[in-house]
Amino acid sequence: MELLTKEVLYVVGGIVGALIAFLIIRYVIPCLKVKLGDSKLAYILDYVTQFMSAIEENGGGMTGEEKAEWVIDRIIEIFPNLKREYVKALIDGSMRALTQAGIINYHKENIGL
Repeated sequence: MELLTKEVLYVVGGIVGALIAFLIIRYVIPCLKVKLGDSKLAYILDYVTQFMSAIEENGGGMTGEEKAEWVIDRIIEIFPNLKREYVKALIDGSMRALTQAGIINYHKENIGL
């Protein structure tokens, strides 16, 4: 029974995560494009990607939430007028693409390093 509950919660968590990613990609990022402009958003997303890559490589014992906070702090240092919620949305929206590209959430033992 406990195993079934864990599997159901895992599936529900995956569905909720996919829904959140969809909503961010569908509504938040276009809203930010309008508010910030495409070139500035691309510039900020580039920084988000770089910082996420850096903390993934060097953030050893940190949790995912601590890594996200570190990235948000670095972005806010560079762009002090941005709201934390916007930066968090950019991080959440970037997670899937960066994970699929192998930039974040990779395991060195799985790639032979």
